[in-house]
Amino acid sequence: QKTLFQRGDLKIEGNDSITRLFSDRLFEKGFFVPYLIPPFVPQGKPRLRAIVTALHTKDDLNRALDGLEAVGKELGVIT
Repeated sequence: QKTLFQRGDLKIEGNDSITRLFSDRLFEKGFFVPYLIPPFVPQGKPRLRAIVTALHTKDDLNRALDGLEAVGKELGVIT
């Protein structure tokens, strides 16, 4: 099984514009992962919010991890 941490370090904290762009690129790939930026979260702590439900399969989750990895590498936030 793969985890995001086994695939690389995700470093987007503190960058609202990259967090927003990350969310947009994921959406283009078919994933709805909204971003949260101030005033909804503390200044310098932007977040992506992904929701996993019991209806998601292992294949769904692996596809999501592949999408996160691809976008993260494209934006230079995953090493």
